[in-house]
Amino acid sequence: MDSFTLVIVSALASTIMAATMYLLHRASRRSPCLLDWSAAGLCFLASNLMALLAMHSTLPFLLAPGMANVFYIGGHYLILAGVRRIANASAAMADAPAPDVELIPGGLAIDNNDALVTRTE
Repeated sequence: MDSFTLVIVSALASTIMAATMYLLHRASRRSPCLLDWSAAGLCFLASNLMALLAMHSTLPFLLAPGMANVFYIGGHYLILAGVRRIANASAAMADAPAPDVELIPGGLAIDNNDALVTRTE
């Protein structure tokens, strides 16, 4: 596939994600995490729209990739915010301690972990 098709399909998926999460929130307002996930879909959509704009016009060098990446990373942080919100709400309902949901700097991916690779070979 060419890059234009991939960006269009990704933009459609982002739109569907944002709309679905927002409509689910409208149906049941007890889950504020759905708004976080809807905003994440809008961030992904904005990132894809920046890519489409960059494909069809000349944008300043720092604007196109910089802003697109800001929206993309912001979308991932909004997904994490929703996961934290739902995890804390579930723990509060069960009278359990709040879970630790955090990003660990310098964390290793499973496929790059040498100890795991040597253990499974």
